[in-house]
Amino acid sequence: MATVFRSLVLVLLAAVLSCGQRVDVPWGGGGCATDWDCSLGGECVPLRPGYSRGFCKCDPWFTGLTCDLLNLQPPKNTEQGLCHKGFDAYHSWGGRALPETTTKVTESGEQSTETTWHLYASFLCDHQSLNKWTTISASAHFVSNSPVGPFEFSSEQCVGEVCTPTIIPWSHNTVALHDMNADKNASWQIWHIGDGIVNSSVFNPCFNKSEASTKFKLVKSEKEIEKESQITSERYLNKQPPKPNPGAETFVASAPTPQGPWVRDFANKPLNIKFDPSGAWPQSATNPAPLVLPNGSIRLYFTCGDDDKPCGLVSNCIGMAQSDNGWEGPFIPHPKHLTNLESEDSFVFIDPRGNFHMLTNINTCHARCPVGVECGGHSWSRDGVTFSNLTVGAFGPYITFENGTGWNNSYSERPLVTQNEDGSPLALYVGLGRTTYLDCCNWGWLFCTQELAEAGGKCGPSIRPE
Repeated sequence: MATVFRSLVLVLLAAVLSCGQRVDVPWGGGGCATDWDCSLGGECVPLRPGYSRGFCKCDPWFTGLTCDLLNLQPPKNTEQGLCHKGFDAYHSWGGRALPETTTKVTESGEQSTETTWHLYASFLCDHQSLNKWTTISASAHFVSNSPVGPFEFSSEQCVGEVCTPTIIPWSHNTVALHDMNADKNASWQIWHIGDGIVNSSVFNPCFNKSEASTKFKLVKSEKEIEKESQITSERYLNKQPPKPNPGAETFVASAPTPQGPWVRDFANKPLNIKFDPSGAWPQSATNPAPLVLPNGSIRLYFTCGDDDKPCGLVSNCIGMAQSDNGWEGPFIPHPKHLTNLESEDSFVFIDPRGNFHMLTNINTCHARCPVGVECGGHSWSRDGVTFSNLTVGAFGPYITFENGTGWNNSYSERPLVTQNEDGSPLALYVGLGRTTYLDCCNWGWLFCTQELAEAGGKCGPSIRPE
């Protein structure tokens, strides 16, 4: 009988390990005592009734022995997000797409629904790149009939072939939110850093469709890029005026519809966060990531350096502030770091079982991982406050296509997630550094689904093959 039972367990494990994988990474199967041992990305299934040990059975959107890696569908080609040929001479960064479903009635009285996906992402004007993120980055609106694109500029920003983004520079690390608890005139929101104030001569025109081909790309020497990066970094780190630094503060714009009209909320002053007057950490909130809780409260997850107690190789740590009055605040900061290692670009979502998952970029200043190496972080929690330490390499810049070929990229940062109505993750968006960090674009992936996983679909993690 024991031999029969062990054989049955091996059969079950083999099914778990093989289902839905396209690279040599197991889909669960690691040993566990509780769901926590499975990264809350799956369930710990007892080896037999009443037994204290079991194996991890992953949700379709996570993979690996202990369900700590992101499980993604392979794209057909590189034409996703803003990485396609329509933006060959332009660069973009983080942002995510949100759905808008409309109902149409035909002349015969039949109803049909149509979903438009609205991507709000950081866009670098005038053919510039990420080395100008503190001066020339804007928050722009793009549309597609697919959650991962390809996307095009939404028409309300354009006159002919020239387009001006919804929020002009300086506006960076864009993340969109459709807050159904907010007043309907402010339910569509763009959260970002940067105060959106700059002389238009700096970026005008921001985007010209007739200049989208690769021949319009700016070519600069490494010394020029290094000098410009140093200047913009000094401004961001508040080592030169003006003060306070809008790069260390969160701003919000709101609108009644995806197309606007947009209002710079709080008279274009930063979000109302009640930092401790004693100077205790945290004292700033950059790279915002709002999460609406079921009761309507909002948690703002953010990056803040802590020179006294750095979280790893650099000082950047992840913090959180909560408002029980919706997005208008005030937000009260939590006094402790939420996780280790060093991180930036945190994003938190709640899965269908009510668990919290944090994705981050652990490669601040590119101090931890070399070019091309997966350095995305995944941390998990039952309450959204007490998180596990981060898994390094939960996602990365390597992309495997449907035909099995691969696309080597340099960096994968600024992770953002869009979910289905049932809470299951639908799509992952990252700022993708292609040939170099500066050769960047907004990229979108679809997560694996239950149907694909059960059918043995070609899902897997975004890691390099051995």
